[in-house]
Amino acid sequence: MSNVATDAFQNALALLRRWRGSSADVGPAFDFMLPADSIRSFPAGVATTPAELDGSIGSTHQLLESGDLTSVELVARSLRVIEQQNDRLYAFVEILEVEALERAKKADSELSGGRSRGPLHGIPVSVKDLYAVAGATTRAGSMAFERRDHQDAHAVKRLREAGAVIIGKTSTHEFAMGVIAPQSRNPHDPTRIAGGSSSGAAIAVATGMGMAALGTDTRGSIRIPAALTGVVGLKPTFGAVSLDGVVPLSWTMDHIGVMAASSADAAATLDALTGGSTYGDSARSISDMRVGLPRTAWRDVEPAVGDSIETVLDSLAATGARIVDVERPDESDFDRANLTSMVVSRSEAAAFHRDLGLDQQLYTSDVRSQLETAAEATASDYIDAQRLRAQLQREVIGVFEDVDVLLMPTVPIVAPPVETADQTPLVLTRNVALWSFLGFPAMSVPCVPSPAGLPIGLQIVAAPHAETALVAVGRAIERGVNAR
Repeated sequence: MSNVATDAFQNALALLRRWRGSSADVGPAFDFMLPADSIRSFPAGVATTPAELDGSIGSTHQLLESGDLTSVELVARSLRVIEQQNDRLYAFVEILEVEALERAKKADSELSGGRSRGPLHGIPVSVKDLYAVAGATTRAGSMAFERRDHQDAHAVKRLREAGAVIIGKTSTHEFAMGVIAPQSRNPHDPTRIAGGSSSGAAIAVATGMGMAALGTDTRGSIRIPAALTGVVGLKPTFGAVSLDGVVPLSWTMDHIGVMAASSADAAATLDALTGGSTYGDSARSISDMRVGLPRTAWRDVEPAVGDSIETVLDSLAATGARIVDVERPDESDFDRANLTSMVVSRSEAAAFHRDLGLDQQLYTSDVRSQLETAAEATASDYIDAQRLRAQLQREVIGVFEDVDVLLMPTVPIVAPPVETADQTPLVLTRNVALWSFLGFPAMSVPCVPSPAGLPIGLQIVAAPHAETALVAVGRAIERGVNAR
């Protein structure tokens, strides 16, 4: 992978050194907290029915509240699946069995006493091995890094306050600096990758090792493994959830995000992280929703991926959604973001790792190579990457004046075999890096699987702070897929 990645970085530098902004006073994109006036209002519709939630976090919470199921039973079930499958798939790097069962007992006690903290109360959740978890060790997927944590990261604290039970820490590409995560395996076909860097989080949800998972997304690291393993991966607007207590990759591109089995479950988890009930309560009809298709995102799509997504689009059109082709983002938007986001993320990673002061000879060769090539970027390269980012943000956000959401393949291929995966990183990030670069909310939802049974993901993108639109469209897609 280092050859592909190194060539791509050189191409990114060449692009930046040719690029000229639309005007000389285009400044760098340092204000990443997107403006509140870009919030789109999507009112709640009819309440979700219990039948619609069967097997979800919502219906499981109902069983926990009624006493028909206990959190101890639920957590024990997850631990059994971990024991049975983790050696083969490598989802977890640390299992907090004793603590998880103790917290499950506490959750049961509170529920039996009439205290419910919300839908996640008593639900088993995993955390990517970048987050601080009190009493656990953070290794960030590296042999060079080890930190015993004494307090929780902000997002972990929010989950605990919502009653969730943290069952363990999941594997990641070293320091989250890659989308392959070669150590993990796809549960649908262990000869293939699960994607990265949040590989363990995706595997945990896909196999029932937990009902939700915390990941991070810098250039697609939640949505790519979600698409390749057949789960929902939700990256909210940049800054929606604090990164406090998370080992950084890129300070201005890292996003907290969640993985779950459904859009409703992902929304409930995001509610727990933000301390509200905005996302889980939204059940808006999409019959009048304007859906845009940037057809350039279909470049070089494998036939199975294209056929699956067209089936979903037909289903959405049948519900009354207005589907139209859009000119932006275009091929240049996707390609420039895919390349120049590497300059931003690697430059910031190089600064962090310089100060970290670890023996980089202990790093894996591909991560070490990324940090070494980052030294070739000048301060002007970094600033121009941020200027290009600001210009793209202002231009692309205009598409949401005409549509409510954009739909496109999350990745244009199914999960590649392990032995050829190192040739695919830029293919995997092609349609997803733009949205992390710009900070817009995006979610990958499973479509109809390929004829070989491999998962396929459809990416939904909305304007900043319009996550409820993602959830509404995600639910509609799931209803269409489940009806087949």
